[in-house]
Amino acid sequence: MLQNRKGEEWRTLVFEADNAPKKKYAVSNYGRIAAFVSDLKDGRLLKGGIIGGYPSMKIRIHRKDKTHYIHKLVGEYFVDGCEGDKDRLIHLDYDKRNNHFSNLRWVNREDYLEHQRKNPAVIKAKKKQAEYLPEVGHKLSSTDVMRIKKKIWDPSRKTRLRMIAKQFGISEMQLYRIKSGENWSHVRVENEPEHTLRKNR
Repeated sequence: MLQNRKGEEWRTLVFEADNAPKKKYAVSNYGRIAAFVSDLKDGRLLKGGIIGGYPSMKIRIHRKDKTHYIHKLVGEYFVDGCEGDKDRLIHLDYDKRNNHFSNLRWVNREDYLEHQRKNPAVIKAKKKQAEYLPEVGHKLSSTDVMRIKKKIWDPSRKTRLRMIAKQFGISEMQLYRIKSGENWSHVRVENEPEHTLRKNR
């Protein structure tokens, strides 16, 4: 039997008729997910997985798995404010695993970028103004990386990544590390996907 936490509320996930899974699923304002057949009280909690630091779960529909991010489900079912240009969801305490509804807020792109600039992990990383690239013996500044990323994530880009790397005097491997977020994840530009933002260790 499902044991509720203090003040925990559940809401059943709604799917389109032709895309409804065999089981029923519910999300709570605590960020927990449960699967059940007819009565939620008899349901079971799902552990799910982690993608890019974000808790997630897969729901099988028509023999295909679809990934759902827990924080987005909580935001959709419990957090008001998703309107107009406020289409981005942030964790107020910067903890991607804390999906309690009180820790989530819908913001616009400008507020999202400002929130990321205040991220403790980002602030710590910014103390390193340049990173040494041993494979090419070259240093990049934050400005260099910003220019590189703007070229990489330009929606109308026609220049090959190899040419961008050559232009800035770095290897293709280093360029791919910047593109994936392995290096310089604290420098963000417009159109850059969220999954490239990684915590610096």
